[in-house]
Amino acid sequence: MSFDIKSILNKLKTGFGKLTGVQKGIIGGVILLMIILFVVIGGMSSQSGRYPLYGVKYKLKEKDLDKIVKSLKSMGVEFEVSDNQIFVNDKETAMKMKTELGLEGIIPQDLKSWDLFDNQPFTTTDFERQINVRRAITVSIKEHIEMLDEIENADVVISYGEKEKYFADDIANNPLTASVVITPSPGSDIIGNKNKIKGLRDLIAKGVDQLKPENIVIMDYQGNVLTDKLVETDEEENIRLAKQHLQVKEKLRMEYTSDLRNQLAKVFTPDRLDLKLNLELNWDVKKIKENLIKPVVIKEDNPETPYDDSIVQDSVIVSKKNTTEEFKGQGYIPEGPGGIEDQIPAGLKEKMDRYNTYSKNEVIENKEFSRAETEVRKDPYDLEKLTVTVFLDGKWEKELDEDGDMIIANGRIKRKFVPISPETVKQVEESLKAYTGYNMTRGDKISVQAVSFDRSSEFEKEDEEIRKSQRIKKTILAIVIGLVGIFVISIIYKAIEREMARRRRIREEELIKQQEALRMAALKASEHDSITAELSPEERARLELQENALKVAKEKPEEVAKLIRTWLSSDE
Repeated sequence: MSFDIKSILNKLKTGFGKLTGVQKGIIGGVILLMIILFVVIGGMSSQSGRYPLYGVKYKLKEKDLDKIVKSLKSMGVEFEVSDNQIFVNDKETAMKMKTELGLEGIIPQDLKSWDLFDNQPFTTTDFERQINVRRAITVSIKEHIEMLDEIENADVVISYGEKEKYFADDIANNPLTASVVITPSPGSDIIGNKNKIKGLRDLIAKGVDQLKPENIVIMDYQGNVLTDKLVETDEEENIRLAKQHLQVKEKLRMEYTSDLRNQLAKVFTPDRLDLKLNLELNWDVKKIKENLIKPVVIKEDNPETPYDDSIVQDSVIVSKKNTTEEFKGQGYIPEGPGGIEDQIPAGLKEKMDRYNTYSKNEVIENKEFSRAETEVRKDPYDLEKLTVTVFLDGKWEKELDEDGDMIIANGRIKRKFVPISPETVKQVEESLKAYTGYNMTRGDKISVQAVSFDRSSEFEKEDEEIRKSQRIKKTILAIVIGLVGIFVISIIYKAIEREMARRRRIREEELIKQQEALRMAALKASEHDSITAELSPEERARLELQENALKVAKEKPEEVAKLIRTWLSSDE
């Protein structure tokens, strides 16, 4: 396909000539604006080394400027410094250097933390974006803390841990931690104010997702750990312990209830049982130390024998001492030094001179007992009391007729209630006692009752479904009967219509025949009149005879046929 430039130019010239003056002015203005735009873009693209690193209006502080200049020099990047501003060659370089400086932790103090994400280059990796997010969160928390009048300066370090395959597992195994060092403002009492320290800790925890208050450490510039002062008071500790006790109790109750329901559901359907369980726990801490003396087992019981043949003693003799003393003879009166009277009473002194007999038998046995020392430290809680109440519903059976169909009376299914037998109730109660470790002395109570649940709403729904199905069946039956009736009526109508058409056709044929007969009769009458006028009396008599014969032949064709056959046979 060839293009004719002259014809195209002529068409454009002709079309432009047809435009009004206003339209020509608009087209000229648009073309002029496009030319100016191209010139401006070309001029901006031709300028090199004048793209601001942190924006045209942003001026760096001397401290930040020195850090950034040193870092850019170490990276080997071409830049210019003018009026506390840094300029690089192009926008791409500016975005890249801004990200690199952010990764090194060099961020101007007055720069908003989330400005790191403005116009990030396309080549930024996911790892760099993640680092930018973490750096921005850290700087944002730092700015947030320093906004408080109580704090002059703050340093924040947040440890995010290593990211594993699943984030939830990563948080559980490597929780987020944060360390904050604050410098209080002059005249501030935040170091000694527990409420303010707690508020600061909660503020940091709310600002970082998945960071828990217990994983935050706050220190002052002297190295004192301020979060250690957040010790619970007795009232707070009691409230916390009470909440924990309620949580443990509810958890145990749910476990017991679920376990018992699952066991009962193997025998009774879930809609036929209702279980209520309550338990009381004893949280008293007990430490029991026992020193028991046990009998000594000389011989163990042989489990193969049907009787107990063990030998048990209370103790074992370790050592034994027998002492025997005998004395026969006259007694003597011990006397003291000379000149001193004895101390023996008068009556006894007379008996001491007689002949005396003395004997002594002494047996000393050292026995060893079997001892058992036990120290028992009980669990954090004991099950003090258990109460279980179970309601069991009987079965509702639907009554059937002789054909096995449900009996429906007045739009309702006829049902029969079959209660649970007392033997079954007793078995369930004994099973629950055995399963739960029933202890009467502990005050446990287990009750199993056979009751009839209110199933009126359930039965009403079933009955409504039955009534609905019956209505549908009646509707379908009525529709079928109507269709069959319409079909039969249509068949009868068609038959009647065909019969009426046949009769109408026969009447029309008869009418046509009658008209034809009348016409023929008229023709014959006219012909007869003309003929009879010319015929002789004999010919006229013959014609009348012929007409009579034709008339008889039409009226009695069989007799005429017999007559003709007779004539023919006579002629032969």
